[in-house]
Amino acid sequence: CKRANDELDAFHNSKLYNETLERHKFLYRFLTFHTRVVVEGPFEASDIARTLNTQEYFNLSSPKWPEPCREELKYQIHLNYYFLYS
Repeated sequence: CKRANDELDAFHNSKLYNETLERHKFLYRFLTFHTRVVVEGPFEASDIARTLNTQEYFNLSSPKWPEPCREELKYQIHLNYYFLYS
């Protein structure tokens, strides 16, 4: 749908979204390195955060590498919802 594509392009070009990417670029690189999944923004980062939260909730073994950035990962979930539903 052209209108949806235009809205998505406008969103990706918005100042707020690009400032968010810049602010969290080191986290996205860190996640890309440790997961081998290309993390380009809060959407991919929140997927990883939810997976780690689920592992913790069900008392499954979790890797140690996310410990230094656990709070920032939780914040990525909030960013995901903010950008999708606001």
